[in-house]
Amino acid sequence: MVLRPLLPCVFACLLLPAVAIAGERWTIGLSTTGAPIEAVVVAGRAVSSPTVLLVGGLQSPDQSSDAVAREAAAFEQIPEQQREFRLIAIARANPDAQSLQFPPSGVAYREHVESHVLWRWLGTHAPDLVLVAGPDPGLVDALSQNLVIDIGRIPARRVDVSTRLLQSITGITVSSAHQEIDRRLARSPRALAEELARV
Repeated sequence: MVLRPLLPCVFACLLLPAVAIAGERWTIGLSTTGAPIEAVVVAGRAVSSPTVLLVGGLQSPDQSSDAVAREAAAFEQIPEQQREFRLIAIARANPDAQSLQFPPSGVAYREHVESHVLWRWLGTHAPDLVLVAGPDPGLVDALSQNLVIDIGRIPARRVDVSTRLLQSITGITVSSAHQEIDRRLARSPRALAEELARV
């Protein structure tokens, strides 16, 4: 009887640490078997802060997945006013260990499902820099050589999972993909209609 009034307090205390270290979670798509591909988003110091995407587990969930998750948790512990960029971390980009191809070919979301999910999501969210942790099935090269879904280019590079993945980042510039998304969002209804009429 004495413990009954304490139970809600105990459960609330257990939940506090999880809430304190959990960034905003997005499901960016589903794998071939329907497993969610999730991202953790940690805000930068301002809405205008550049966006860095840190991705791991491109061949399968592995040590790069663990490294990305640890790095996101560490970044979140930095006071928000000291964060120079917004971080999006995808630790398990390929939960089913499918063969990836960038840019993807075939029918979207029917063939090379995970490749289409990642490629198209990258284009619509237009980060300013992509960091690939662990084995890379060609994402860095594809980003450097192609417009992503006809939006723009996104700088990318590989990072070593044995290092602090975000420490080497300095002087992030706005990607051409980000600039194009901003341009599209700023269109007037008339400008949007005129662009659609040309298609």
